[in-house]
Amino acid sequence: MMLQKWFGYRFLAEDDGGGDGGLEETSTATKGTPAEGSGEDGEKTLPASTEAKDMVDNLSSTTAKQGATPEDADAPKWLSQLDKARREDKRYESLKGFKTIGDLADQYVDIKDRAVIFPKKDSPQEEMEGFLKKMDIPYGKDAKYDLVTDKALAGNKMVDAIRDRFAKTALASALNRKQAQALWENLQATMIASGEVVKGQILAKQKTFPARMEATYQKEYQVDAERKGAIQADLNRVKAFLHDTGLAKPFQESGILLDPAVVRAIARHEQKIGASAGGIQSSQAGGASGEQEDLVYSNEFKKRYGR
Repeated sequence: MMLQKWFGYRFLAEDDGGGDGGLEETSTATKGTPAEGSGEDGEKTLPASTEAKDMVDNLSSTTAKQGATPEDADAPKWLSQLDKARREDKRYESLKGFKTIGDLADQYVDIKDRAVIFPKKDSPQEEMEGFLKKMDIPYGKDAKYDLVTDKALAGNKMVDAIRDRFAKTALASALNRKQAQALWENLQATMIASGEVVKGQILAKQKTFPARMEATYQKEYQVDAERKGAIQADLNRVKAFLHDTGLAKPFQESGILLDPAVVRAIARHEQKIGASAGGIQSSQAGGASGEQEDLVYSNEFKKRYGR
């Protein structure tokens, strides 16, 4: 009723002094203009301008109470329950994606069920163990990882020792089982690759070994036959050394015997021992059996200087 009266007064106010005041439905000129301060049914009214202002003020007040602003016009209605500081805080922007407060509650419960809460230093033991179990981190005095070793490295004592040290480091770093196994596999791949590199280096040295031996003995033995005899004698001394010390396998795997300087150093050492023993050389000086005799030299070299 008040709004209808206001529109009626509005059109009357725009009348130029005659006629029906713009619209017949709202004009009251034929009935007489209501006096300010009283209505048709006797109730008290306000001037048009004052009444309109009050209506605008009431609308603004209602909007403010609901927390609506032009900036968050697209926000869900429930967001108006938050104070202004939170509504304007950029960290709360994502809340606009939840159409209802029920949607927000569902998301919170889902996250809470899946979340892993880090315990504090003073957390109870049960809470600590629950966290470690959920993260699949070994704990307790019998804590260990079941690390799987690659077949190419299985049975290697050095690899086993590296694995044990790695496991201790992983436990101290609180790695879970999946992380520890992944890192161990990466470390094994590195060891295997390193082994392949060493093998490649040994093969390359085998190909150039005859020429390097010839060059090493060339200065001292310029005659072919003498040089060949000297090389064969030193190789026999090296074989004797490997047999007596039992170091044939590690020397062979390392490829160190493919260095002419090492061959000569071992031969001179064996020669001094023989001299100090009254000229008696090792019974194996002429050759060793099995693994000790099969050195890392190429077949071509062995054919040239014998075994």
